[in-house]
Formats: sequence, structure tokens, C-alpha cells
Amino acid sequence: MYLFDQYTTTKYLGKVGPRTYYSGYASKVWAIGEVPNGGYVAALVLDASLQHYSTTHQPHPIAFNTFFLRKTDEGGVLIEIEDIKMGKTGYAVSQIRMKQAKDLSRLISIEDDLSEYTDKTISIITMGDLHKEHGLTYTYKPMTLVPVDQLTEYTYPYLSHTVNTSIDLTKLPSEQPGLPELNQVIEFKDHRPNDFKSIPYWCDMILSPPTFLGKNILDSWCATMQIEIQFKAIPTGTKAHCTFLARHIKNSRFGLDGEVYNEQGELMAITK
Repeated sequence: MYLFDQYTTTKYLGKVGPRTYYSGYASKVWAIGEVPNGGYVAALVLDASLQHYSTTHQPHPIAFNTFFLRKTDEGGVLIEIEDIKMGKTGYAVSQIRMKQAKDLSRLISIEDDLSEYTDKTISIITMGDLHKEHGLTYTYKPMTLVPVDQLTEYTYPYLSHTVNTSIDLTKLPSEQPGLPELNQVIEFKDHRPNDFKSIPYWCDMILSPPTFLGKNILDSWCATMQIEIQFKAIPTGTKAHCTFLARHIKNSRFGLDGEVYNEQGELMAITK
């Protein structure tokens, strides 16, 4: 089993009323400091959702929005899925809450008193069938992908044991401020293939583009508050060619626009 799957695979626990429950474990293997990476946490949630919809007419995520309410701690997680809209055709929508108990060492059970659990993330997911989507495909002003041969191998100061990366160094600051734009090619060290679950990790396993302006302009770390992903194709390949751009920074708070492509240049997902 690939390393990412070892730490993102969730287990079905059962149903209580209209809600379905899964358990998982948030590991420091995927942490920056003491806090698991936000994209990794989102992948845990997505794994449960993919299992939940695996036998339905909507096996593929179409849109995935995760809000980080509180920091995730290393330890067990309880994932609660409540279906909002289901059907035999069209799209389906669910709300997903990832919770942790105060006692992180406890064995998670659906018989627990859920008042003892705290919501760590809340997500809304739209599911569908990408094989059945047809219609116009049109791109207007796509973001710029720097050619792979112009990227430089780069070792991240965190989580470098999980990925191989090459980035565009020309945007980083030197004697002058850099530009808040990141181009990178990223893959798992064990060459795990791209799939839906890896996309949230690719969207958050980044150098924060606003920091490229330089410490004299922006010398602070910003936590991920939310991740929004729209899936455009079934992910393929082992590498992801990604570009992220911070267009607006206000009071040191910013949003990112991102695009994630496979090795053949096919758009797999866009993100904010």
C-alpha cells in the first residue's frame, strides 16, 4: 500500500438515523510542525465520501469545499456524512463533518456520546459521474504553466519525505521582491498515481505565493481557512503540474487561484 493510502484510508462504522459514519486517523507523518497538512486532512474526508458513494450513480467528486474550523490534532477522527440531495440520476450533495474527541486515544465508536466530539472541519461535496458529462469544453485566459524544463528540483522545508518537487525559482525574491505566483511539478516519492484523493493534497502542499514578495513586505504565516476544488477530469498519471496565483492580498489575508494538470497537460482540477 502506498504511504498516502496508509494514512488516509477510512473505515466504515455504520449508520445512525440519516447519518453515516467512518473513522480514520490523522497522522503527524503528514504534519507541518504539530498540525497535519490541510490538504491531507481534506483527503481523509474525501476518502470517506468516495467510499460512501462507491456503489451509487454518482461515484466521482464534482465540487468539494472544506472549511477548517479548528486545528486537527494527531489522533482518531470521526467522519459524519449527511446526505442533502440524492437521486438515481444527476448530481448528489452531502455535508461532511470531521470530528475529534477530547480523548484522542479512545477507540472511536458510533455508540459514543457525540457531544464529546468537536467539529474540526465541515465540508460540502457534490458528486456525479464524469463519464456521463458531455457538452462544450472551452478555456478563456488560462493561467500560465511554466515548461517543465524551466523548473528546478526543490526540497520543501516540510513534508519533503512525502514528495518530489520542481518549482519555478524565478518568482522567488532576491534583491528585489518576487511575484506571488507558484509553478510546480509534484509527485509522491513512492510514485503513487494521481486520483481524486490526492488532488486536495496537491492544492495545499505548496509554498505560499504571497511570501514570494519577501519578508520585508510580508513576514507572516497564514493558516489555510478553506479549500475549494472543482474536479474537471478523472485524475491520471503520477505527477501534477500546478500553478497558483495570489491576485488579491488585503490586510495580509489572501485567496489563491490554482489549476492542477496531469503530465499530458490535461486539466484535472481548479482550486481556490
